[in-house]
Amino acid sequence: MAWLSVADVSDRAGIPPETVRRYITRHSLHLQVKKGHKSYSIAENCIPVFIQIRTLYAAGKTAEDVEDELLRSGRPTIISVNADGESVNVNVIETLATLDSKMNAIMTMLMNVDERLKDGEKNRSEMNENMKDICEQVLNVHKEVATATEQFQEIQKNQKETRDQLLEIVSRIETHGKRRGGLLGWFKQ
Repeated sequence: MAWLSVADVSDRAGIPPETVRRYITRHSLHLQVKKGHKSYSIAENCIPVFIQIRTLYAAGKTAEDVEDELLRSGRPTIISVNADGESVNVNVIETLATLDSKMNAIMTMLMNVDERLKDGEKNRSEMNENMKDICEQVLNVHKEVATATEQFQEIQKNQKETRDQLLEIVSRIETHGKRRGGLLGWFKQ
């Protein structure tokens, strides 16, 4: 996968760099982005997402409308989580699809075991081993789902808090700008 700078994305998508950064901040769940010290690296396959976001804003949509539209369009949700002190990008849709696939495999195994029991299979020790494996897999998948759900909820909570903090900062800047002759006038005092 190729990683691009904000300037590269700006050139390819025809969106100003400041707007690219704003889209990263507002819609990070739909973009695969690595944050450096003072820079971002963006996955090349995210350019269509930037163009879609730009088109939705151009159509008069609000940030919440754009977020809803991205979810409806099936854009993968990408979450950065800390696991063992490392930052890992997790594509929620792919992860859930993998978990779903595992659950389907487990269900198939359970159905096979049930058929064997109904047919009166004599080798109960093999079935017992299969059942133990299935139970362990079910427990592991359940733990993975619970962990992923907790991480997702924590990220949603952090995102809401960050959004609220940013709105508060913008509100304060606007308030101070109106009272003291603009933002620069406020700094001069």
